[in-house]
Amino acid sequence: MNVSGPVFLLLYLFATLAVNIWLRSHFCSNESKEIPRKLDFAQDPYQIAFLRAGAGEAIRVAVVSLVDRGLLQESNGLLLAQRDDADEFARRPIEKAILQCFSTGKTPALAASDARVMAACDSYETQLQQFGLLADAEVYRRRFTAFVTVTASMIGISVWRIVYALAHGKSNIVFLIVLTIGCTIALYVAYRKRITGMGAAALERLKILFASLKRRAPIIRSGGENQDAALLAALFGLAILPNTQFPFVERLYPKPSSSSGGDGGSGSDGGGGCGGGGCGGCS
Repeated sequence: MNVSGPVFLLLYLFATLAVNIWLRSHFCSNESKEIPRKLDFAQDPYQIAFLRAGAGEAIRVAVVSLVDRGLLQESNGLLLAQRDDADEFARRPIEKAILQCFSTGKTPALAASDARVMAACDSYETQLQQFGLLADAEVYRRRFTAFVTVTASMIGISVWRIVYALAHGKSNIVFLIVLTIGCTIALYVAYRKRITGMGAAALERLKILFASLKRRAPIIRSGGENQDAALLAALFGLAILPNTQFPFVERLYPKPSSSSGGDGGSGSDGGGGCGGGGCGGCS
């Protein structure tokens, strides 16, 4: 096939995008055939936060909830359990672990290195894997054949073009090699995505279920009267909480500068799109 180098690179780039979208959509479709009828895990906002964005986000949401309820005291960016019997008012293991972690004043980041806190997060991971919402070894095993087939095909095309170019006395193959490496990495990221198709569908269903709560976010009040604030943060990120009512959120988890990208306070949404291909928000 007599296609010029630049044209081939452009075609290969489009093919890379296409197969990445297809692979993500394929995983989404296969893993979301059984949408969970009961969302029992939705009773625990920290478990929702863990599903959406991992252990760090679950810890952040739990810390904010404890401060909001007066069980943790925030002062100049440090946290301290407000009262000796605070853990008696804690509802869940992760809350009790965090209160024990901050029995003396510490910075919020230290919670992520506390063994008791991480053990509580590990239990969330196990439960969500049992529900089929997070990928486990069996999910990765089922994904492997499609991943290897697509990746081998893309590498094979690249190798063929490299051999063709060298045979015709052309040595400008660096861009193709770089593009092939990028394609392989992108496909591996799609293969290793932590949320399953069912997990993405569950998150989307919860966001629909709590859409009215999201609309009321600007008027949500602090004080821990209910778990509305925790649910909002768990589903949509800490950034959705109004700063007028929750000023301590910015002090505890300041947003990174725009140059660094992302919002460290809100956490990433683990249910992002299927590589642009829909599938109920599967990432």
